Amino acid sequence: LDSFSGQGISIYDAEGQLARKPYPAVRADIEEVIKRMRAWGVEAGMRIGILSTNWYEFILFDIALLELRCTSLAFPEEFGNKTSQQLIDDYGLNLLLLAKKDAWPATAAGQWTAYIDAENPAETRVRPVSTEAWDEEFIPTIAFSSGSSGKIKGMTINPHGVEDWIPKFYHLFEV
Repeated sequence: LDSFSGQGISIYDAEGQLARKPYPAVRADIEEVIKRMRAWGVEAGMRIGILSTNWYEFILFDIALLELRCTSLAFPEEFGNKTSQQLIDDYGLNLLLLAKKDAWPATAAGQWTAYIDAENPAETRVRPVSTEAWDEEFIPTIAFSSGSSGKIKGMTINPHGVEDWIPKFYHLFEV
């Protein structure tokens, strides 16, 4: 990021105004998120769900999960009618991340959940689920899509698929 220190991303701030966030500030925010998650007991190989609108905080946590080598499950709005416990049990999550400012999910913070945009209790911790039974290969993301069938399904996105896809995609556009 040092070579891009004069560049950044555009985000909407707390007041809904478009703001510019330089990459070094984004990196510092990601480092802070990593510290928070490590304090909760997050470590490599864990499954962490994110049920949130695509806020700035969502992006920070998603990138931090990649760095921590966790599998992120980004649940779309269709999962907002499930309880936190249903999502945790059904998908073997160690932790479910929620946005307090989201109004649509029926879920609420509780055991094995944490807010990405608000303070959490000091006792916030991950669920102690063994990761030994899961594949040994790092799976960074399980994405959900209805695709052409109209029925939501989870798709594993692994490094090999991404490595194969990026060069093909890259050549489609002038970069």
